[in-house]
Amino acid sequence: MAVLDVVDFPGYEVSDLGLVWTRKRNSHRQLAQYIDDDGYARVELWRDGKRKMQFVHRLVLTAFVGPCPPGMETRHKDGNPRNNAIENIRWDTPKANQADRLLHGTDSRGESHGAAKLTEAEVFAISEAFQNGEPPEIIALRFGVSEGTITGIESRNTWRHLPLPPKRVKCRTFEHNGVVKTLTELAAEAGISRGVLYARLQSGWDFATAIAEPQCEEQSLTFRGRTQTMAEWARELNLSYLAIYCRINKGWEVERALTTPIRPKAKAKLREPARAS
Repeated sequence: MAVLDVVDFPGYEVSDLGLVWTRKRNSHRQLAQYIDDDGYARVELWRDGKRKMQFVHRLVLTAFVGPCPPGMETRHKDGNPRNNAIENIRWDTPKANQADRLLHGTDSRGESHGAAKLTEAEVFAISEAFQNGEPPEIIALRFGVSEGTITGIESRNTWRHLPLPPKRVKCRTFEHNGVVKTLTELAAEAGISRGVLYARLQSGWDFATAIAEPQCEEQSLTFRGRTQTMAEWARELNLSYLAIYCRINKGWEVERALTTPIRPKAKAKLREPARAS
């Protein structure tokens, strides 16, 4: 077993097997290693009176190989983050490290990530809905996630490992007064949001009424002796304005519309808007 001084931390030693010792205070003892949530071993070192938690694999590589090259990171060849023997670790690229994670089944992206709110099947369904021209705010309401989650999927900022279809949106068109236009164009001409127009159509409104009725965010609702606009109730109760709007226009009682929570990952199917003739 070979032992070298820990770089930048006087009074400490590290071995090629991944063990760390202290020589401070006239003692020579092995330090306890703490395993973090990702399975990596750390040790507590002190320098200039300040406590520093250090990754054991970095201490080993820095001592026996040298500083980490720019753009590199530690790679565990066997996929075990606790095995910090010098023969098992090396500086390598993030791409090579990710390939190792896939090979060893330790990759935490997608459904296996602890913070994942969607399944892969749901992500594919979201992508298909977006391709078919469904507004992001409606998709978000249907799957019980934020609109930012939906746009993140479509911009490929998240779930990039899935083979989603190319980012081509199939524009839904409607014929109105002899002219064919998209839902977005008609909503802009009518002075209402695309999401509200879509919600009206899927709620059963006929096309002519849906585009003729102005969008009035100041519609007031009285609940428990207080009267506020839908937008104000949405902010106070932490509900989606669009959810309240859809519920009221579907004939829900005010109390039910304002007290029913939006179920996460709701599976309710939204009807396709009928084409205008």
